[in-house]
Amino acid sequence: MQYLMNSRSEAIIKNQDNKIWINELDFLRAFAVLAVIMIHTVAKFKEIDSLNSLVYVNVFIDVVSHFAVPVFILISGIVLSYNYYENINYKSYYIKRFFSIIPQFLFFSTFYLVFSVVMGHRNPSFSRAIDLIISGESSYHLWFFVLLIQFYLIYPLLIKLYFLCLSRHKLSLFIILPLIIQILFYFLSVFLPAPYDKNISSLIDYYIHNVFISNIFYFVLGIHFGRNVKSMKNYINNVNDKLLYFLLILSNVSIYVIKIRGMEIYGTNEINTLFLLPIKTIEPLQYILSFILLWKIASKLIEKSNLVIRSLKDIGRFSFGIYLVHVFYIIVLTKILGPYKITFSDWTYYPIIFIFVSILSYLTCKIISFTPFSYSVIGIRSASAKTRAPVYKG
Repeated sequence: MQYLMNSRSEAIIKNQDNKIWINELDFLRAFAVLAVIMIHTVAKFKEIDSLNSLVYVNVFIDVVSHFAVPVFILISGIVLSYNYYENINYKSYYIKRFFSIIPQFLFFSTFYLVFSVVMGHRNPSFSRAIDLIISGESSYHLWFFVLLIQFYLIYPLLIKLYFLCLSRHKLSLFIILPLIIQILFYFLSVFLPAPYDKNISSLIDYYIHNVFISNIFYFVLGIHFGRNVKSMKNYINNVNDKLLYFLLILSNVSIYVIKIRGMEIYGTNEINTLFLLPIKTIEPLQYILSFILLWKIASKLIEKSNLVIRSLKDIGRFSFGIYLVHVFYIIVLTKILGPYKITFSDWTYYPIIFIFVSILSYLTCKIISFTPFSYSVIGIRSASAKTRAPVYKG
C-alpha cells in the first residue's frame, strides 16, 4: 500500500502539454466494451426458469465479465487526472466534458425511446418521454452515462481533495475511505424500508444504483493512477502472477458460488439483495485484480502488431460508440433469430449474438466516424483517425 501512495505525486513535475500516450488504455477499453456486450448477451439466462448447464455457464461468464464498468470508471479517473490537475480552467473543463458526453447521451436516449415505441414496447406520454430521455431509462445500458456525468461534475472537487490528502500525507485515506463508503452505501440501501408507493420505491432504487457513491472507489483509484502513471505501471508489472491468478480465481469462484446458491433458493430471475451482501465486499477485490491482469495483458499487446491486435486497439478507440450502439443490435438480432427457433434457451444463441453484435457495432461506429457529425453521435472526431491527441475521452 505504501508503494502505491508515494509522498509526492510524480506527474506534477510534467509539462501538462507534453503528454506521453498511455497505449494500454485502448486495449483496456476494448476488453471492457467486449465484456459489456458479453454481460448483456448472457443476461438472458434470467429468463430461463430452471437451473441447467446453460444457466451455470452463463452465470459464470456474467461473473467474470462484470469488471467492465469498474474498468471504464477507472479509465475515466486516469484520463481526467492525467489531463486536469493543477490550475484547472473550470469553464473550459465543463464545456469540454459537456460536449464529450451530453449530445451523445441525449441522441441515443432519444433513439432508444423512439425505437421502443416503434417496436411496440412503450407508449409513454410526452412528459414521461422527456423523463425517460433525461434519466437514461429509455434503455437499460444508459445508466452508466448518468453515472459518468456525475463523476465529470464532481471531479474538480475530488482532485482538490486528492492534493489536500497528498500534502498532509493522508493519501491512503483518499483511497480507502471511498471504498468503505461504497460498501456501506450498498449495505444501507439494502436495509432501507421500502415505500408503499411503487413509483417512489422504483425512483429510490434507480438513484441508489446510479448515484456516483455506488462506484466512487474505482474513480478515485483511477485519479491516483493518473497522477502516478509510471510508478503504478511498475507496481502492476511487479505483481506476482501466481498470486494474482490465485486471488482472481478465488474471488470469481466465491461470487459465482454465492449467485448459484441464491438462484437455487430464490430462482434465476431475482435473488434477494440481502443474500448478495457478501458479494459487494468481494467485488472491489475482483474488479481491481481483473484490472491488473488486463493491464498486464495490454502491456504485452502494445509490443506486437498484427491484424488482430490492430483490430482490438480500434475497438478500444470506438468503445464509447460501441457501448451506445450494441443494445440496438442485441434487440434486432434476437428478433431475427426468433423465427429460426434460436432463442435464449439454445446454446447457439449466445455465440451468434456476441459475435455479430460485436462486429456490427464496431462497423457501425467505423462508418459513423467518417461523417461530419461523428463526434456528436459516438464521441470520435472525423479527423481523429489521422490526428490524435495524447489522451482522449474519459
